[in-house]
Amino acid sequence: MASKISNKTKQLIKKLHSEGLSNSEIAKRADISRTTVYSHTHLEERGFASPSEYKDYLARQKGFESDSEYQQHLYQTKDFESHHEYRKHLAKKRGFNSICEYREHLAKKQGYRSHYEHRKHLAKKRGYKSISEYQKHLAKKRQRRPINKKLSELINARLNAIGQNKVWLAEQLGIRKVTAYDYASGKSIPNDDILIKLFMVLRISHTTLDDLLDE
Repeated sequence: MASKISNKTKQLIKKLHSEGLSNSEIAKRADISRTTVYSHTHLEERGFASPSEYKDYLARQKGFESDSEYQQHLYQTKDFESHHEYRKHLAKKRGFNSICEYREHLAKKQGYRSHYEHRKHLAKKRGYKSISEYQKHLAKKRQRRPINKKLSELINARLNAIGQNKVWLAEQLGIRKVTAYDYASGKSIPNDDILIKLFMVLRISHTTLDDLLDE
């Protein structure tokens, strides 16, 4: 989803776009991400509210229900075990040793010393005193999403059914206790690798989040 920006910034984007400036130049002058610029120029012109809506549209054009389903198809046809593994492959294909290294590269490309500094800048720009405060806000926002709610309810119901707790779940998945609590409360969702393990450990027949939504 594109970042929420002021009307003044929206007007500036449209003005610079009409002058023929590139997305990168507009992003630099308006102090926003290129994704936000793209959302308020090219995508808006095509009638899409956000990049995710556009990706879902492209996926449907290829015969898939959503971008998530299309991404799953991509990594499976290329013999990758998960979407996370596929993203790691793409990062390496671009000359980076990991996804983290690729993120650092993108941050520096935008003029920041590190990915952390970029995140800190975004947090302050959106009115938060620190990354921690901003992350708490995002966690609450994620908890309201239908998929987060559904996964949270499922995790807690299955733990109750098999007589186990979140500490046990963390041990089974090889993750920190706080992470297990975040999954169970809906604050975050596991990556593809952990999600598959989660479903196996809790004896759930699903393999993807789309399976969960299709219930």
